[in-house]
Amino acid sequence: MYKQKSYDNDSSSQGGQTSSVFITNLPSDFNEKQMLDIFKDFGMKTIKAKLLYDDAGKSKCAGFVEFASSTDAGDAVKQANNLNVEGGKRLNVQLARK
Repeated sequence: MYKQKSYDNDSSSQGGQTSSVFITNLPSDFNEKQMLDIFKDFGMKTIKAKLLYDDAGKSKCAGFVEFASSTDAGDAVKQANNLNVEGGKRLNVQLARK
């Protein structure tokens, strides 16, 4: 199993359906706020981010970002997939499965 930590960008519930993306190939020192900031730069409304950790507390370099709308989630895949981030890594961004 793995441990999860999360960072809420907006604790209020919008009452509508939200959508998430699954991101891999994150830098090992990335945090949840940095994940949210990627999409904020594109003008997307994020709800929260969750990084995945192994049992030893080490980042699995992967996580989820939840958006206020399925449109924003789809746009996130289009705009952030293969995006270069620190250390020359390219993000792999895809819609999360329910």
